[in-house]
This record gives sequence, structure tokens and C-alpha cells, in this order.
Amino acid sequence: MTLHKIPVIIACFAFAHAAGAQEASPELRADIEQWMAMQTADRVHSAASWLGKAFERQTFLNHYRTTLIGGKETEKPEETECPAAIGLASSQIHYYGGDYDPRQVLAALDKELARPEPDEEARRKEWKTLYDKLIQTYRPLLEQRETSREEQLVKLNASRPEVTTLPNGVQVECEPGNAGIRDITRGTSETGVSFYTRVTNDMNFDDLPESVKNMADKLPQASSWTFYIPAQSEQAVRDARLQQKKQIEQQRQEKLQKLIDARIKSYPKEPEPEQKAEHKRRTPLLKLKVWKDDPQHPVKVLPDVTENVI
Repeated sequence: MTLHKIPVIIACFAFAHAAGAQEASPELRADIEQWMAMQTADRVHSAASWLGKAFERQTFLNHYRTTLIGGKETEKPEETECPAAIGLASSQIHYYGGDYDPRQVLAALDKELARPEPDEEARRKEWKTLYDKLIQTYRPLLEQRETSREEQLVKLNASRPEVTTLPNGVQVECEPGNAGIRDITRGTSETGVSFYTRVTNDMNFDDLPESVKNMADKLPQASSWTFYIPAQSEQAVRDARLQQKKQIEQQRQEKLQKLIDARIKSYPKEPEPEQKAEHKRRTPLLKLKVWKDDPQHPVKVLPDVTENVI
């Protein structure tokens, strides 16, 4: 397993809790520790079942324990003596770092390995119960931290001379070149700071977010453009479009009313049933790099990657 690192400008926030971010409660930490122990025990049982006597259980556990206690990710575990154990510990350090005590994880792991394996159905229920609990308690905390890190990133960008902040809050960084933003053919979309997704696809001008297209005339020629698009910038575009739609509808209704005989009374509208407010998922900061393909001067991008914390 190789962890592809995000750019330096983002990496400075990747593995530390943002200042002032909420800490995990003792109960949540205990759940995370149990989750990690269950993950590791399951990996041990699966390897033993698959490899039989060829599986060196103690070697696996020794490397896992050493890496977890060390608290530092191994960038290329596939090049180590025990890639499976070191890779597992490294991924857990990356995902849950700061929210667990490694000694408690190892104690829980010893208990997991010592108990008789439950049947598959019982194990599935146990995993689902803990997973659902973590989704309810851990995900909001991680989203809060990501929001704080994104705010720090935007502030840091604003102080960098190579970054320009456009009037609508979108930030842009350009590489020298002679292409226009309307000529783009490819783009890489990236969201997340600690846990991120990055995808490169064919992309043209019409595929760009409205907050970027609205600023097209203010963008210089370049070989590539890298945009940092806060959720607020896109929301402002949606709000403006909605407000415009409401105004047009109101004007239409006013004109229609004038055409109706004053003696005809409009039927009163029945009140619309109240709708329960749905929980809105957080809209993350979008980092978007776009360019026009040029075989003689290819733009370098990092590999696609998707990370889920739980």
C-alpha cells in the first residue's frame, strides 16, 4: 500500500487536528480503539485461514505493535519486511491518529484474539452495530475538523503571492501559458484535506462550476489553472439564481393578476404541508486543476485516489 501524498500546500494540515477543533470524547475513543482492534483481529484470522501454517502470526503482530506504538506512518510498507502488518498499522495511524491510545488498542486486540470466533452472522451484527455508532458520532467530528482545516488552507492561500482571490471568493493559481480558460479539455477534482478524493477526467468549459465560469473574463491565459472553490462561493451562485427565479415568478404573477377581472376572486391557496428538514451533508472545499491537453507539454497530476475514514 502506497499513500499518495497530497500537495505540500495541503499536506501541512493533513495529520494534525485543527486548532480549536473538538476532541473525541472518552466513549468515542473507546469505540475507535475497539474498531481498530476488531479490524486487526479480523485481518489476523483471515490470514491464518488463508495461509495456514505459512502465516507467521507472531511476526505479523510484532510489526503491527511496533508501528502502532511508534505512531508514524510508513510511506511504502510494501518495501518493508512485513507489508501487511505495517500497512494496516500505517493506515490506522493515518485515519484515526490522535483519537486513540495505542496501548488500549493493543489490549483490546489481545482480548479479540483470545476469545473464540463468533459465527459469521453474529460477527456481522457486531461490526454493523459499532460501525453505525461511529457514523453517528465520529463523522460529524471529522467533518468539523475538515471544515476548520479548509478555512486555514484558504487563509494561507490568501497570503501566497502566486494565488489570486477573485471577487466571489474563489482562489486561482496559474501556470504560464497561452491557452484560454474556454479551451480546457482535462481537469482534476480534489476534495478533502486529511481524507481526500482526487479524480482526473475529460472536462470542458461548460463542466466548470458556475462560480468559476462567472469569473472567466477575469482569468489570464495560462497552461493550467488551479482553483480553490469554497462552498460559500457556489452557494452564493445558487442563491442568486433562486432569487432571480422568484423575482421573475413574482413579476409574472403581478402581470397575470392585472389581466384578471377584479370581480373574480382568486381561489385561496391551500397551505403546503410542512416538510421535515433533512440533514444536509457538508459541502467541502473543491480544489480544481484544469488545462488544455498538449502532448508536447503534458501537465503532471497525481494519481486518482479515494479515502474513506471508517
